[in-house]
Amino acid sequence: TYYTIEWESAIVVLGSILPQKLRLRFGYETKVKRSDVLIMLIVVVVTLILDLAIAVGVGIAVSCLIFAWDAGTTLTFSRAESSDGQSVVYSVGGPIFFGSIKPLMDLFPDPRTEPKNVTVLFEQAEVHDWSGMMAIKRLHERFENNDATV
Repeated sequence: TYYTIEWESAIVVLGSILPQKLRLRFGYETKVKRSDVLIMLIVVVVTLILDLAIAVGVGIAVSCLIFAWDAGTTLTFSRAESSDGQSVVYSVGGPIFFGSIKPLMDLFPDPRTEPKNVTVLFEQAEVHDWSGMMAIKRLHERFENNDATV
């Protein structure tokens, strides 16, 4: 048979509406991300105002922007200085692309105050586009312009 509403999905709706205290009390472990709720609301509003096809396009565009923002904020960074203070090793992980260049550059301290022997490890990093490669080149030049050996 055909149902207009799938009542099993009511648990997901309750999980997205109820406050965390009530979800924990009743054992609702499901939670919808706020960004997904925002996208759904945007698609509904644009559908009501304009057209479903336009609303789907707007939803896809907003989803892409939110994904780029989320992926750009998942960089990991660690710094280890040698015991003699002559060298430093940086480890970078996560996606490197146009949306994560500024956070990547902000992670590194001023090269004038750092040891002159620098090693940057990108073992856990994934470079996704040309701007990511250019950011790594810019980082290399930033250290070399301050007389550091990279």
